This record gives sequence, C-alpha cells and structure tokens, in this order.
Amino acid sequence: MKPAPFDYESPVTLDDALALLDRPGACPLAGGQSLIPNLSMRRTRPDLLVDLRRVPDLRSIETNAGTLRIGPMVTFAEAAASPEVRDACPLVIEAIRHVGSPAIRNRGTLAGNLVWADPASELPLVAVALGAVLTLRRRDGEREVAAADFLLGAFECAIRPGEIVTSIRFPVAGPGARASFAEVSPRRNAPALAAVAAQIEVVDGKVRAARIVVGGVHPVPLRLTAVEVALEDAGPGTDLPDLGASVAKRAVGSLPDAADYASAVVPPLVGRTIASILAAS
Repeated sequence: MKPAPFDYESPVTLDDALALLDRPGACPLAGGQSLIPNLSMRRTRPDLLVDLRRVPDLRSIETNAGTLRIGPMVTFAEAAASPEVRDACPLVIEAIRHVGSPAIRNRGTLAGNLVWADPASELPLVAVALGAVLTLRRRDGEREVAAADFLLGAFECAIRPGEIVTSIRFPVAGPGARASFAEVSPRRNAPALAAVAAQIEVVDGKVRAARIVVGGVHPVPLRLTAVEVALEDAGPGTDLPDLGASVAKRAVGSLPDAADYASAVVPPLVGRTIASILAAS
C-alpha cells in the first residue's frame, strides 16, 4: 500500500517550521521510524508533512545547572554514544540498549518515541522514572509538560496541533544514584511484554531515594510508589530485591487495567533491577 497524497516541506528555520505546522492537517517528521510505516498503511493521512531534518539546533545534547537537555532530532544511537548522556543519566543508556535493532536506533528519535506513546516502548518508562520535562512549542507560544502528564494512554499524548517537542530535560543523576533496566519480550527485537526502569540512590548501604516504573502491562508507564517507599523504609539486613518483588506483586495485582500476565512477569523484573543496582553500588 502507498501513502495517501500529501504535500511536503523541508524548512531551514524553526520559525518557518512552526508556521508550516500551524496549517490544518500538518504533521511533523522527525526520524520517521513509526510515522513512515503508518503513512504507508494509511493509518496516518496528513495534508502536509513538515520535515525537521534541516532545522538547526534540534540535534543538540547539553548539560547545564543539573539538567540534561536533549533536542528533538537526537536519535537513540546518538544519545547512546553521548558522553553527556552517559554521565548525566545512565538510565537512558540502559534503556536504549533494549530499543529494537541498530536500524531503529539509528533512525528513531527520543522525542518521536515519546510522542508516539507506544506502551511497549522503553523511553517513556525512563522519562517518567526520572521526572523528565518536555518543552512543547507552537507558533503562538511555548509550554512545559512533565512526562507523566504528557503520556495519556496507548498511542496518545498531550501534544496539540501545531506543536513540536523542542527539548526533553532530564535531572542529572546524583553521585550515589545507580540505574538498571530490564524487560521481557517474546523474541529478539520484538516489543516488550513488560519492562522495569529503576534508579536508586544508595548511601552507606541505605536506600535514600528510589524510582521504580513499570511499562508494557498498562496503557501508560506507572510508578510503583509502594515499592519505592518500601525500599526507602527498609531496615538493615533486609533482602531488598525480595522485598521489592513482593511489594510489586501486590501493587501490580491491584491495577484494574493491567495485563493478565503482569503479576507473574513484573515482580521478577523488579527484583532483578534492584539486585543489579545493589551489585553495582
């Protein structure tokens, strides 16, 4: 099947891009990893495709004042190879290692992945776990949205007509923070059935702060706050991986919209990520 007819523009400035996107039926093109197949299958039918590849300054990666800023045209491969990302947010690197094939990582962008809001994608978990904030810009203004508020449901996000993501900002991990990412999929490069992203700050053997997020089993990534509190309140000598797994089992089992297999698959993943972090601490 071929795409439905559409017009194509390739602007060279952000202002021109935003002006084009202000037209009815306009759609931005970043990496195109998800958009292009959907165009071919006519699931998406824009009147105008606005290619952002020639717009300068959208592929930057920088750290400033305790924040890692990633531009909307940065690909998974570019982020994975970035010393700034590695040093500031190791959980991002951990997650990218699980993203599809090299072809997908070379083409797909982090911003596009968040906008697509696939429940099986890895980056949304990380964005929620780290408290990432997206800057959204359109012709008449700019706003910021936390990742947890941006992801509304399966393949549904809070972006409005005419808007594009101009940056994703992640808080830089503290010196005692360690990260781990684990997922289960039916075969290599297949979408994950379940995934867990974890970042834990351990000081003198005690969990000072924990962020545990599960994905793939629910329309949006979910923080397992009960697991986080249990880890932070645990006393000396507690088997933290076992504690996290047992609390996760109860938490996931109570979710009304969770997949049937969630309570069997998620707890071992939670235990595995916690054990991996403790081994590296």
